[in-house]
Amino acid sequence: MPRAGTTLTLDGQGDTDHYVVYTHGSEHGDAHYVINVLDSGAAADGVDTLTAYGADSTASGIDPSTGRPYPTDDIFLLRAASYLPGESAARPDVYCGTAADGGCTNHPAYIAVLHPAPGSGDPLTVAQTSGYAGVTERIAYDNAVNGMLSVLGLGGNDHFAVDDNAAITNLDGGAGADSFQIGQLFGMRRDAAYSGLSPADWFPTVATTRGYLSRGASAPLTAQGGSGDDTFSVYSNQAALRLEGGAGNDLFLIQAFALARTDAHGTLIMGPVFTGTVTVNAAAGTLTRSDGGSFIADGFAVGQTLAVAGAGVGNDHDAAHAAVISAVTATTITLATGLTVAAPCSTAARSPCRSARARSPGRRSRSPPGRRRAPAPSPGRRAASWPTAT
Repeated sequence: MPRAGTTLTLDGQGDTDHYVVYTHGSEHGDAHYVINVLDSGAAADGVDTLTAYGADSTASGIDPSTGRPYPTDDIFLLRAASYLPGESAARPDVYCGTAADGGCTNHPAYIAVLHPAPGSGDPLTVAQTSGYAGVTERIAYDNAVNGMLSVLGLGGNDHFAVDDNAAITNLDGGAGADSFQIGQLFGMRRDAAYSGLSPADWFPTVATTRGYLSRGASAPLTAQGGSGDDTFSVYSNQAALRLEGGAGNDLFLIQAFALARTDAHGTLIMGPVFTGTVTVNAAAGTLTRSDGGSFIADGFAVGQTLAVAGAGVGNDHDAAHAAVISAVTATTITLATGLTVAAPCSTAARSPCRSARARSPGRRSRSPPGRRRAPAPSPGRRAASWPTAT
């Protein structure tokens, strides 16, 4: 294992090579390093594999003393990269070079084992809610791994978050209550300077009405839960995906998202915004303004989905309701209240959903232009904006 804060490069060169890395696991110390697995052999010269192991824990499933799951043992993040810093430009042309290259169709990727900064609660919860101030064990690879990439959680409750991969991949949770998140949502693009990632770590996303969605898998991927009660959540996959629950009571969620309107640069086009006082007629399903402005001029249109949530003031209901706009005049929006639509996404500050908002002292509404909303992500499993792995 390399020293903390250092980089180790492995190159088996020609013929068949097997790379095996044993990580410390998310609950064990603050190990941080980078291992580059960069086989320089010709593309058809042998079959190269990479296997990464997590920590093996006997604390799997439910703690009988508390009736709650044991803390997450391993947190694995799989993600594509734009390029690998320091990679030799002399490697075969089929592989990416040392800088971002729009002509390279086989971008590199990495596996990171996250070590969140110490905090109260489960390490996974800390990682998802703390802004991530921890360190990572990072194993970088590229399409030179032409055999199989295997990530093995072993014993313990493990979490696998997959934004993308660059090789045929097998994820195995082993014993315990493991969770698999294939594809994640982000509040902003992950391939721009404002993403908070270094240029080497930029990766592509797709704009949806819920935020920016990672690819999930660009190469075939198998996820095996092993023994225990496992959870599989799929937001996106761009290659064949196989989910195997194994023993135990397993939960599978397949989520679909509506594509959003974007500009020429792939950035979401936001809906119209109105801030002011409106009068709500629940019986007629109308919102009326009296400020002299125009809903039409503001960009509200028939067919948009408007989400309305009271602020909890007076007799307002603070639960969110959504309805399609059936008519618009300069001063009044009429909602098709008899048409049921999916509940709107969270209005929390971290929510990636930022569409049109019409505000009043007691109500808030929002609308993405011309789009129906996709169902909300599953309860309690909002994808986190994971940090760059350093």
